[in-house]
Amino acid sequence: MRRAAERDRLIPGYDPFMPTRTSMQRLRRPRRRRYVLRRLGCPLLVACLLALTVARAEGEEGAPERAGPLVLEKTLIEYGVVEQDAEYTAEVSYENKGSAHITKLRAKAGCSCASIGLSETALAPGARGKLTARFRTHGFLGVATKKVNLLYEEDGTPRRLVLKLKISVIGGVLIDRLHLGEVLDGTAPEGTALVRWHVGVGKPFKITSVTVPGHPIETKVEPYEPGPGVAYKGWLVHFRFTQPPPKGVFSAKAIVITTHPKQGKVLLPLTARVLGKVWVQTSHLYLGLVAQGKGKSASVTFRGFNKTIRLGKVSARARKGVLQVSIEDTATRRGPAKKLTVTVPKDAPPGSLDDVIELHTEVPGEKLVTIDVRGRIFVPAKR
Repeated sequence: MRRAAERDRLIPGYDPFMPTRTSMQRLRRPRRRRYVLRRLGCPLLVACLLALTVARAEGEEGAPERAGPLVLEKTLIEYGVVEQDAEYTAEVSYENKGSAHITKLRAKAGCSCASIGLSETALAPGARGKLTARFRTHGFLGVATKKVNLLYEEDGTPRRLVLKLKISVIGGVLIDRLHLGEVLDGTAPEGTALVRWHVGVGKPFKITSVTVPGHPIETKVEPYEPGPGVAYKGWLVHFRFTQPPPKGVFSAKAIVITTHPKQGKVLLPLTARVLGKVWVQTSHLYLGLVAQGKGKSASVTFRGFNKTIRLGKVSARARKGVLQVSIEDTATRRGPAKKLTVTVPKDAPPGSLDDVIELHTEVPGEKLVTIDVRGRIFVPAKR
């Protein structure tokens, strides 16, 4: 479930870090599939579909879900926005609008988080009753919809009616991961996270301390002053590195101590991608399965980390000489760049692909950048 807290981002354009995934990383699907139904014929297919339809319609205890004498005031109860670890109650009336007696009326919830109470278990024609639905949110977060089956008999015939319970749960202390994005190696980044509560639902709290064990990071907490119409209040937590983080993927967890009665200690994830002066789309290129005699190509974009870094004259080569490489100019959203194309020739021998592409630039300190290439060349079966 997608957290409701994600709808309110402090920084517009928030882009959570995800590993680069290119189309060439996906394995090819088999070209042909034989379907058993073609051999068995259409009659068996029709019979199977009818059996499946009947089984789904019968549901619990063989009771079909269709129009019957029992009518609910409403078939959907919406509790609205609520808090975790709490219980909420709603009531809805029901009535026997048929001409026969209703007996053995009972409710069966699909989740232990919901309990249903019925004032009447047998109804004469025209009689009414009241249903009480209690929902316990526990540690839920986000939007949840649960079903309640109302089972009864009409002159001995089993019937079923479905009632839905919908609830939007907001945590007491709402906290998101702080992603610092792409960071140039050798620099000390900084960023701000918002720790908040939902006005009218969550309980106000204070932050007593914020620490990031094992990392040279300073923190500072300030009140969050939202504009008009914002449904959240809370605190801004500023993070600043006192030393540059190591090159690669950075990941840490800040420990936030609050005065909230149920969430006195929460974790705030910190992530970043620390890169060199030469930005490369990926340093590990996976070509997957390559059929011998057909070859395959894949491309990787590279450029200077920012506009102040010039690549100068560039060249590339494959260390083992099996792969073919070429470089051409291209354009990205961040300006001019280079596109490296790696090609597996048609006459490449079968076996494992394990090579390294060397990128040579004129960038001081990073004149050599490497890209690992993996894959496998197979001999296709003869038809």
